[in-house]
Amino acid sequence: MTPELRRVLEDAFPGEEARYFAPMSIGGTPSEADSGAAAILDGTKTATSSAPWNWPDGRFPFSGALSILLDGQGRARAIVETERAEIM
Repeated sequence: MTPELRRVLEDAFPGEEARYFAPMSIGGTPSEADSGAAAILDGTKTATSSAPWNWPDGRFPFSGALSILLDGQGRARAIVETERAEIM
């Protein structure tokens, strides 16, 4: 996580470092990331999934985790809080 993105979380949720999680974007292209961010922000998209190898640091999302939602240009658009996580 870049220092700038970390600062976004620290400003919004000071003292909650254990909840900070890797920034995320939806899709594999900038266009898909823009569409995914828009769908999350307007409430259309409320769930997601990913393979275990997408979490190379070994940390999996958990209830209460905080992630910065990035658009296709890598700009912070929102902070997303995980409400529920399941390993299937």
